[in-house]
Amino acid sequence: MTQDILSIYQDMGLTPKMKTATEYAGPCPSCGGRDRFCMFVGQGKDGSGRYMCRGCGMHGDAIQFLREFRGLGYRDACRALGMTPAPVDRKSTRLNSSHRIRS
Repeated sequence: MTQDILSIYQDMGLTPKMKTATEYAGPCPSCGGRDRFCMFVGQGKDGSGRYMCRGCGMHGDAIQFLREFRGLGYRDACRALGMTPAPVDRKSTRLNSSHRIRS
C-alpha cells in the first residue's frame, strides 16, 4: 500500500489543518507543539512529502518520518511508502586502513 506523509500522520490519530493546497499544520509528534509542525505534500524525491517542526527542529522526508515516529528501519520505511529500498553499498560504509585515526 502506497502512503504519503499526510496519510501516515492521520493514521497516528493526529488531525492536521490545511494551510495551502500543499501545506498542512498540526501537533508535533515529537515535542507536542500544537501549531509549529508542518507537512509539505508532494515534495521530496519521490513525492511522498517532507516535514518540519518550527518548535523542536525535527525535519526530513517521509522515510525519516517513519523512522523517527514509527520506529521503522530504512528498508521497512521504504516499503511502507511503496518504494523499493536502495541497495546498501557495503564497501563505502567500511573504513579502510588509510582512513583510520592514528594515535
